[in-house]
Amino acid sequence: MVRQIHLQALRECPDKTWLGAWPKREDIDELIHEDVDVYLPSGELAIVFRVGALKSTLPVEDGGTLTPDALKYWRWVSKALRTDQRGFAAGRDIVSNPEIRLTIGQSEFFSKATRAKSPLIDAEEALAVLRADENPSRNTYYVGRAEEDGLVDLEEVERWDSICRKKNVESSTRTEAVANRNTAKLAWFWKWFEESWIAANPEDRPSVAKAARKRYVTTQPRSNMCYSNVIGTINRSGRLPYGRLTVTTLKKWDEFVAQRDFYREVNDIFRETHTDKFNFLNETFKQVKDERYNLFGTAFTTITVNNNFDVAYHRDGTNAIGGQAALCVMEIGDWKGGEFVFPELGIGFDIRKGDIFIGDNQGLIHGMLPFREQTPGAENIMFVFYSKQDLLWMDDLDCEMCRKGFMEYVLQNHPERGEGKGAKWTGSYAGMWQSPEWVAYKELTGMERCSDTNYHGTGDDE
Repeated sequence: MVRQIHLQALRECPDKTWLGAWPKREDIDELIHEDVDVYLPSGELAIVFRVGALKSTLPVEDGGTLTPDALKYWRWVSKALRTDQRGFAAGRDIVSNPEIRLTIGQSEFFSKATRAKSPLIDAEEALAVLRADENPSRNTYYVGRAEEDGLVDLEEVERWDSICRKKNVESSTRTEAVANRNTAKLAWFWKWFEESWIAANPEDRPSVAKAARKRYVTTQPRSNMCYSNVIGTINRSGRLPYGRLTVTTLKKWDEFVAQRDFYREVNDIFRETHTDKFNFLNETFKQVKDERYNLFGTAFTTITVNNNFDVAYHRDGTNAIGGQAALCVMEIGDWKGGEFVFPELGIGFDIRKGDIFIGDNQGLIHGMLPFREQTPGAENIMFVFYSKQDLLWMDDLDCEMCRKGFMEYVLQNHPERGEGKGAKWTGSYAGMWQSPEWVAYKELTGMERCSDTNYHGTGDDE
């Protein structure tokens, strides 16, 4: 029998306090180990949890269908990418790659020094802002541009970097070399600050700061590093404005296809236990322009696969509006911890092999307690099945690949479109999908049917 939990109220968990913070055991009033349906105070079914229902994540010796070859494939998928693109899920306090980042104070400085009204121009006030928080931020800078402009002592960097590269170096020596190398790299900001911003007349400082932010500060935030990969379909973005099957998906395509019974079993349990939400998603994603965007006829388009990822509190931001996510795990070795926590509900779920969780990962803050007492080589491989909203306005996959081809065509034939964009220009430019070059390229390739929409699915200039 399935237990029902009807919540009377939700805890207040303000985003500013909770997002990016690490879950704690005291955030849980009850840890669930049984079949349960959780209802919000509104009466809406928010979460379904079923224990041992998913045979695809249970090894054959435990009565499931998970073979050693399948587990080997998923282990490869889960560790094929170490990324810094998981935002708050990877934690608020930044510890990864400090040498490529602005400090929180420097980020605040650029924000205040470039604002339209009453920009920061006083040197003492600027120093106070810069010194207020010298911890690394998620904002990064263009390392190559800082070096190109002579803001970095490259000989000093190389002196310490050469020690970092040596194999037989004592750990204390390597740690010292890394710290000194990072200090040498990060000195670029203070050199610019002294020679450009401080040296400028106060009335010119806003324009100097704006020019520097445009030149040196990236627009792609980077969080802490973690093993978190994506398979299936991924939508357009500002940096890569074309949809595609992910690199990992294509690299071992046959193995990916061979797991379709797994995807369908998750889909079937979703349909049986959360019928209204399933019907909504299933009908919605029948509208995509390419059947390859659906995960082999399921209501899902994409799977995130994590490996031993301690997940900080966050919300999933790009899932389908009104959709649900399905979570499950495969296990290697013995481990404890990793409970899935919803602080607003005061509930945690101990998701183990064979279990499946289906619920609202967008509206509700969630995270995972850290793993502990792991045996050597123990791994938690976690799957998050979901549907990406932006796929609804993408063209079919052939047209999306045409968009990719157009960027390569622009790089070769229209270098003038990349003036001032640096050596790593990818071929994108403002208004490209309404440009005469795009029209000409579609005619050249016989792909006139491809749309003129930007990565948001509209006709506005990018």
